[in-house]
Amino acid sequence: MYRIRIEYRINPTLVKQYIYCPVIPWIITRYNVMEPPTDSMSIALDEQRAVKGRGQIYVSNNYGSTRIDELVREKNGYILIERKRYKSRSIHSHLLQALTAYIIARGRIHGIKKIMIDNGGEKHIFQITDELINNVKIMIEKLYK
Repeated sequence: MYRIRIEYRINPTLVKQYIYCPVIPWIITRYNVMEPPTDSMSIALDEQRAVKGRGQIYVSNNYGSTRIDELVREKNGYILIERKRYKSRSIHSHLLQALTAYIIARGRIHGIKKIMIDNGGEKHIFQITDELINNVKIMIEKLYK
């Protein structure tokens, strides 16, 4: 049976799903299945296509692959933006998802300094620190196991 080798490739969605329930990434990688996009994912994709000159950025390397909702240039570097259509009570999983995207993208896109989580219109900005990066690396190691 064909299996994805998760130890070689990672994506932010698997990390987010691991936080929700560790069994979900196991099922996805063990049985090589993908869950269909949710309604909010489809709506967000349609809305992003509607704004001319903006859209998702796809980044892939040996470590993993990701889609970044948007990058905005500032004086001191870039802000990686993770957009969520509907407001969540907790943005913890969204932050770990965005940090995973940053870890994948940083080798190709230099100068990303901040992450912004747009949580249904409520904006949260985080400075990227070694502590945040180490926290997501620990989560990725748990996902591998």
